[in-house]
Amino acid sequence: MMAWPKGKPRSPETCAKISATHKARGICLKVKGRRPRVRPLQGTPERRLFDRIANLLGAAAAHAELRRGAQ
Repeated sequence: MMAWPKGKPRSPETCAKISATHKARGICLKVKGRRPRVRPLQGTPERRLFDRIANLLGAAAAHAELRRGAQ
């Protein structure tokens, strides 16, 4: 299932103008969904839990479980 584009595509000139305006005003747009994945420190209970989950389901699932507050 494809989603329809939201609005008209921007030309490279328009993108350059918007980028220059943001840079001049000091505006930094946040990118959603790009949370850094930092593993817990070695030797902590969180790290042992992370390693156990990562061995079974993978590192991505382990990060998600720790974010949710797995005990």
